Amino acid sequence: MRLEFNTIDLDRDYELCVQARRDAYFCSFHTHDGFADFIDGYRERIRERLGQAQWHYLHVWAGEQRVGQLEFRSFSDEPETGYVHLVCWASQAQHQPTDCVGCG
Repeated sequence: MRLEFNTIDLDRDYELCVQARRDAYFCSFHTHDGFADFIDGYRERIRERLGQAQWHYLHVWAGEQRVGQLEFRSFSDEPETGYVHLVCWASQAQHQPTDCVGCG
């Protein structure tokens, strides 16, 4: 299977981003309670960061199907390190999360 890693198009892909974040939130906390507060301002944060070379928001595609989302930055407080904010892989058959890690 050939995977493609594409920078998200916020206008086209925002709902897919929210879906991945919702899946990761549930994987982390086993509830959707509090998700509305957690996601508040998400679109604006992405929009601001997409213009910065050190921030990366990617969807992973297998053909026409999104199978994952990655959010990371190439800097942190530690020298020569980056920071992964989200790794979320979805089951191709049911689009249910199989492995999500969400950090913020």
